[in-house]
Amino acid sequence: LIGICAVVYLIGMALQLFTGHDYLYSWLANYRPYVVYFHQFWRLISYGFVHGSIFHLLMNMYALYIMGNLAERKYGSLKFLIIMLVSILCGGLAHCAFAPRAVSVGISGGIYALFTIYIIDAVKNGAYRDSGFVMMVLINLLLNFMPNVAWQAHLGGLVSGFVFYMMFDEYKLNKSYIFVILIVIIALSVKMLIL
Repeated sequence: LIGICAVVYLIGMALQLFTGHDYLYSWLANYRPYVVYFHQFWRLISYGFVHGSIFHLLMNMYALYIMGNLAERKYGSLKFLIIMLVSILCGGLAHCAFAPRAVSVGISGGIYALFTIYIIDAVKNGAYRDSGFVMMVLINLLLNFMPNVAWQAHLGGLVSGFVFYMMFDEYKLNKSYIFVILIVIIALSVKMLIL
Protein backbone atom coordinates (compact mmCIF):
# COMPACT_ATOMS: atom_id res chain seq x y z
CA LEU A 1 0.00 0.00 0.00
CA ILE A 2 2.86 2.35 0.79
CA GLY A 3 4.40 1.57 -2.61
CA ILE A 4 1.11 2.26 -4.42
CA CYS A 5 0.68 5.61 -2.65
CA ALA A 6 4.28 6.60 -3.43
CA VAL A 7 4.00 5.63 -7.12
CA VAL A 8 0.67 7.45 -7.50
CA TYR A 9 2.21 10.57 -5.94
CA LEU A 10 5.25 10.42 -8.25
CA ILE A 11 3.07 9.92 -11.33
CA GLY A 12 0.92 12.86 -10.25
CA MET A 13 3.99 15.04 -9.78
CA ALA A 14 5.38 14.02 -13.17
CA LEU A 15 2.08 14.79 -14.91
CA GLN A 16 1.93 18.15 -13.20
CA LEU A 17 5.52 18.92 -14.17
CA PHE A 18 5.05 18.05 -17.84
CA THR A 19 1.46 19.23 -18.39
CA GLY A 20 0.92 21.86 -15.68
CA HIS A 21 -2.11 19.95 -14.41
CA ASP A 22 -2.38 17.25 -11.74
CA TYR A 23 -4.56 14.83 -13.67
CA LEU A 24 -4.45 12.13 -10.98
CA TYR A 25 -5.84 14.55 -8.41
CA SER A 26 -8.60 15.50 -10.86
CA TRP A 27 -9.43 11.93 -11.80
CA LEU A 28 -9.04 10.16 -8.46
CA ALA A 29 -9.88 12.58 -5.62
CA ASN A 30 -13.15 12.08 -3.72
CA TYR A 31 -15.75 14.70 -4.62
CA ARG A 32 -19.44 14.04 -4.10
CA PRO A 33 -20.80 15.75 -7.26
CA TYR A 34 -18.57 13.58 -9.46
CA VAL A 35 -19.41 10.43 -7.49
CA VAL A 36 -23.18 11.00 -7.47
CA TYR A 37 -23.96 12.89 -10.67
CA PHE A 38 -21.30 11.43 -12.97
CA HIS A 39 -21.29 7.95 -11.38
CA GLN A 40 -17.53 8.00 -10.77
CA PHE A 41 -17.78 5.51 -7.91
CA TRP A 42 -14.11 4.54 -8.12
CA ARG A 43 -13.35 7.83 -6.36
CA LEU A 44 -14.70 6.33 -3.11
CA ILE A 45 -11.59 4.11 -3.04
CA SER A 46 -9.07 5.83 -5.30
CA TYR A 47 -8.93 9.00 -3.17
CA GLY A 48 -7.13 6.97 -0.52
CA PHE A 49 -4.10 6.52 -2.75
CA VAL A 50 -3.75 10.19 -3.73
CA HIS A 51 -2.04 12.73 -1.45
CA GLY A 52 -2.07 16.49 -1.64
CA SER A 53 1.55 17.18 -0.72
CA ILE A 54 4.80 15.43 0.13
CA PHE A 55 4.19 16.24 3.82
CA HIS A 56 0.71 14.67 3.63
CA LEU A 57 2.17 11.59 1.93
CA LEU A 58 5.04 11.18 4.41
CA MET A 59 2.83 11.62 7.49
CA ASN A 60 0.30 9.08 6.23
CA MET A 61 2.96 6.60 5.11
CA TYR A 62 4.67 6.78 8.49
CA ALA A 63 1.35 6.14 10.27
CA LEU A 64 0.53 3.34 7.82
CA TYR A 65 3.91 1.74 8.35
CA ILE A 66 3.52 1.72 12.15
CA MET A 67 -0.18 0.83 12.41
CA GLY A 68 -0.16 -1.36 9.31
CA ASN A 69 2.66 -3.56 10.61
CA LEU A 70 0.82 -4.08 13.90
CA ALA A 71 -2.47 -4.91 12.18
CA GLU A 72 -0.93 -7.18 9.54
CA ARG A 73 0.94 -9.18 12.18
CA LYS A 74 -2.24 -9.44 14.23
CA TYR A 75 -4.67 -10.43 11.47
CA GLY A 76 -2.63 -11.56 8.47
CA SER A 77 -2.36 -9.94 5.04
CA LEU A 78 -5.82 -10.74 3.68
CA LYS A 79 -7.78 -9.44 6.69
CA PHE A 80 -5.50 -6.41 6.85
CA LEU A 81 -6.21 -5.62 3.19
CA ILE A 82 -9.96 -6.07 3.73
CA ILE A 83 -9.86 -3.71 6.72
CA MET A 84 -7.97 -1.08 4.74
CA LEU A 85 -10.10 -1.16 1.59
CA VAL A 86 -13.46 -1.27 3.38
CA SER A 87 -12.36 1.47 5.78
CA ILE A 88 -11.20 3.67 2.91
CA LEU A 89 -14.62 3.10 1.32
CA CYS A 90 -16.43 3.99 4.57
CA GLY A 91 -14.23 7.07 4.91
CA GLY A 92 -15.02 8.12 1.36
CA LEU A 93 -18.75 7.62 1.85
CA ALA A 94 -18.70 9.51 5.16
CA HIS A 95 -16.85 12.40 3.54
CA CYS A 96 -19.36 12.60 0.69
CA ALA A 97 -22.26 12.33 3.14
CA PHE A 98 -21.10 14.99 5.61
CA ALA A 99 -18.91 17.28 3.45
CA PRO A 100 -20.74 17.24 0.11
CA ARG A 101 -18.87 20.18 -1.43
CA ALA A 102 -15.36 19.36 -0.29
CA VAL A 103 -12.61 17.39 -2.04
CA SER A 104 -10.71 14.75 -0.07
CA VAL A 105 -7.56 12.74 -0.65
CA GLY A 106 -5.38 10.50 1.50
CA ILE A 107 -5.39 7.07 3.10
CA SER A 108 -6.16 8.31 6.59
CA GLY A 109 -9.66 6.76 6.61
CA GLY A 110 -7.96 3.37 6.53
CA ILE A 111 -5.32 4.49 9.02
CA TYR A 112 -8.01 5.59 11.47
CA ALA A 113 -9.51 2.10 11.32
CA LEU A 114 -6.12 0.64 12.23
CA PHE A 115 -5.69 3.31 14.91
CA THR A 116 -9.07 2.38 16.43
CA ILE A 117 -8.10 -1.29 16.59
CA TYR A 118 -4.77 -0.35 18.18
CA ILE A 119 -6.44 1.91 20.78
CA ILE A 120 -8.96 -0.74 21.80
CA ASP A 121 -6.20 -3.33 22.20
CA ALA A 122 -4.00 -0.89 24.11
CA VAL A 123 -6.76 0.20 26.50
CA LYS A 124 -7.67 -3.43 27.19
CA ASN A 125 -4.01 -4.05 28.08
CA GLY A 126 -3.84 -1.07 30.45
CA ALA A 127 -2.12 1.47 28.18
CA TYR A 128 -4.52 4.21 29.31
CA ARG A 129 -2.32 4.49 32.41
CA ASP A 130 0.65 5.54 30.24
CA SER A 131 0.80 9.32 29.74
CA GLY A 132 2.64 8.88 26.41
CA PHE A 133 -0.21 6.76 25.05
CA VAL A 134 -2.82 9.26 26.24
CA MET A 135 -0.88 12.12 24.63
CA MET A 136 -0.64 10.25 21.30
CA VAL A 137 -4.42 9.66 21.29
CA LEU A 138 -5.14 13.31 22.15
CA ILE A 139 -2.82 14.60 19.42
CA ASN A 140 -4.51 12.36 16.84
CA LEU A 141 -7.93 13.55 17.95
CA LEU A 142 -6.85 17.21 17.87
CA LEU A 143 -5.52 16.79 14.31
CA ASN A 144 -9.14 16.47 13.20
CA PHE A 145 -9.76 20.11 14.08
CA MET A 146 -6.98 21.46 11.86
CA PRO A 147 -8.00 23.25 8.66
CA ASN A 148 -8.24 21.14 5.50
CA VAL A 149 -8.43 17.86 7.45
CA ALA A 150 -11.22 15.54 6.28
CA TRP A 151 -12.44 14.51 9.73
CA GLN A 152 -15.46 12.91 8.08
CA ALA A 153 -13.22 10.32 6.39
CA HIS A 154 -11.47 9.74 9.71
CA LEU A 155 -14.84 9.18 11.38
CA GLY A 156 -15.84 6.65 8.69
CA GLY A 157 -12.56 4.81 9.24
CA LEU A 158 -12.96 4.91 13.01
CA VAL A 159 -16.44 3.35 12.85
CA SER A 160 -15.36 0.62 10.44
CA GLY A 161 -12.26 -0.09 12.57
CA PHE A 162 -14.47 -0.64 15.60
CA VAL A 163 -16.72 -3.03 13.65
CA PHE A 164 -13.72 -4.95 12.30
CA TYR A 165 -12.27 -5.23 15.80
CA MET A 166 -15.55 -6.72 17.01
CA MET A 167 -15.70 -9.01 13.99
CA PHE A 168 -12.14 -10.33 14.10
CA ASP A 169 -11.24 -10.14 17.80
CA GLU A 170 -14.25 -10.30 20.03
CA TYR A 171 -16.51 -12.66 18.16
CA LYS A 172 -14.10 -14.63 16.01
CA LEU A 173 -15.64 -13.97 12.61
CA ASN A 174 -19.23 -13.78 13.77
CA LYS A 175 -21.06 -13.27 10.50
CA SER A 176 -23.52 -10.81 12.02
CA TYR A 177 -20.77 -8.18 12.00
CA ILE A 178 -20.51 -8.52 8.24
CA PHE A 179 -24.10 -7.26 8.18
CA VAL A 180 -23.15 -4.43 10.53
CA ILE A 181 -20.44 -3.19 8.17
CA LEU A 182 -22.85 -3.53 5.24
CA ILE A 183 -25.45 -1.49 7.15
CA VAL A 184 -22.81 1.21 7.79
CA ILE A 185 -21.96 1.29 4.06
CA ILE A 186 -25.62 1.38 3.03
CA ALA A 187 -26.51 4.08 5.57
CA LEU A 188 -23.62 6.30 4.43
CA SER A 189 -24.50 5.67 0.78
CA VAL A 190 -28.13 6.68 1.34
CA LYS A 191 -27.06 9.81 3.26
CA MET A 192 -24.66 10.68 0.43
CA LEU A 193 -27.32 10.25 -2.25
CA ILE A 194 -30.21 12.10 -0.60
CA LEU A 195 -28.46 15.36 0.29
